[in-house]
Amino acid sequence: MRLFTSLLLLALSTQALADASQNLTQQLQKMDSLQGDFAQTITDNKGKTLQTTTGQFTIKRPGYFLWQTHSPNEQLVVGNPQKLWVYDPDLEQVRVRPQNTKTDNSPARLLSGDFASLAPQFEVKENTQNKTDNFTLTPKNKDAENFSQIQFGFEDGKLATMSFVDKLGQQTALSLKNTKSNLPLDIKIFTFEAKPGTDVIQND
Repeated sequence: MRLFTSLLLLALSTQALADASQNLTQQLQKMDSLQGDFAQTITDNKGKTLQTTTGQFTIKRPGYFLWQTHSPNEQLVVGNPQKLWVYDPDLEQVRVRPQNTKTDNSPARLLSGDFASLAPQFEVKENTQNKTDNFTLTPKNKDAENFSQIQFGFEDGKLATMSFVDKLGQQTALSLKNTKSNLPLDIKIFTFEAKPGTDVIQND
């Protein structure tokens, strides 16, 4: 009887994880594109705040994003499936390198990615309270992933919060506001054109 009960609980738990993964994939795949404002806080593994920033973002799935932060940490990050540009206006400098999703831990890359192909690599748990759906993701193979945990929060069906913890325990938490999804976007905006006088650094 104990064995049957254990097997039943295991089956129910496995089904719950599968349902949660499917629910999250469906939520994210509704957003072909997303624009809005963000507030971002980065803390270390002891909870000490390292950086707070605000700005605007635009993503188009899969693989296109534009992430602009305000002063005092002003920066523009533009990415497409081929290249990534990181522009620092204060330095009049842009760094360019091939896009590499395996080493890019940014929220922009996560939001613009193809979660359907990523989902099998994570266990997904869902917690629903009132009109808020929270999904917590932990990698099945911790050695193969850049993150020890990822969380998505949806309010009234809209993505509202996101956070991820890297292998060193550093956490990046995002609050999204004024979001608009599935607007028509010209993919030309996801290619950075350096102004005359800008120092261009190529990183292969």
